[in-house]
Amino acid sequence: MVMTYRRYVAGGDSSTEGLEDPDGNGGYIGFADRLAQHIADGQDEPLEYANLGIRGYKMGEIRRTQLDPALAMKPDLLSIFGGVNDVLSARCDFDALRAEFVIVFGELRRAGSTVITFTMPDPAAINPLAANLRDRVTKLNAIIRSEAARREVLLVDFEDYPVAVDPRLWFDDRLHGNTLGHIRVAAALAWRLGVPGSDESWTGPVGEELVPRRPLERLSSDLEWARHYLAPWLGKGFRRLSSGRGIQPKRPIPTIVPKPVIRAERVEAPHDGSFDKLRTPPSAASARVSGTMVTSLTPSSSSSRTRTRSPVRVGMFLPTWSARIGSSRCPRSTSTASRTARGRPRSPRASRAARTVRPE
Repeated sequence: MVMTYRRYVAGGDSSTEGLEDPDGNGGYIGFADRLAQHIADGQDEPLEYANLGIRGYKMGEIRRTQLDPALAMKPDLLSIFGGVNDVLSARCDFDALRAEFVIVFGELRRAGSTVITFTMPDPAAINPLAANLRDRVTKLNAIIRSEAARREVLLVDFEDYPVAVDPRLWFDDRLHGNTLGHIRVAAALAWRLGVPGSDESWTGPVGEELVPRRPLERLSSDLEWARHYLAPWLGKGFRRLSSGRGIQPKRPIPTIVPKPVIRAERVEAPHDGSFDKLRTPPSAASARVSGTMVTSLTPSSSSSRTRTRSPVRVGMFLPTWSARIGSSRCPRSTSTASRTARGRPRSPRASRAARTVRPE
């Protein structure tokens, strides 16, 4: 049975916020935004979505600042991920960490929400210098597995999938997923939820098999990582500064996730009658790349009762749904208009082009 979700709320730390999956406008996309788009595209009913994730938050902070607001939104689906900042701390109380998961999972399930979460892959396989964290991450994953099983929380256990440690899915800091990584996580969660159109293709290899690096290359890479990422992180830790200080949730209020829009365009009919036909550029069916959707739109006109041979407008819906790019004229008509504005005579060919794109 395929579930239909009305409201999805994402809670957690920097992974939920979307680091390091930039949207090109100074913000982040992330697996939660991408999962919301998967769900919205896979069902007829509209989906509302909110994201409460804040970078740097430990599990206790997630519970104290995000649990009540999430419950107040009455979601029927909620993703929650945390605990990594706890195990990165100098001291980690695993009994207290388990108690936080018990409360969060328990409260959300008692409210009737479908809850989904995931585990972390082996950190030493991503960053050899993080081998000392392997035992801590193993304990964190064990807590997530056991408490999720007790409360019927859906789980994607990334520790079981070799693709999860492919370095091409990780940002340079070796802690956050990059754009490809967030795409894979979103696809995995969509598959676990049974979203129409999702499958296990996310488990496949990223590309060709990587060639092992030479020892000198590995050493140089490790030194660069320590200088650019480890040292600043340790400095913040010594000063007890949270990376989430002053950060607000990027989507605190549930809003509808827009779907691709394809408007009907009237075209010339055959002799057996007229009909409306949806024309989509050949690239639109395969243009979903890194969470981007390309659709065919026809320009609206309140003054014309019937639109024929209208130029196609192409729009782009990014996962942040903050930009729509398009042009209502084709390049030839634009250049023809500019030549006319400068008083230059049109060539016969340019005149025919202008007549071709002019709406009837």
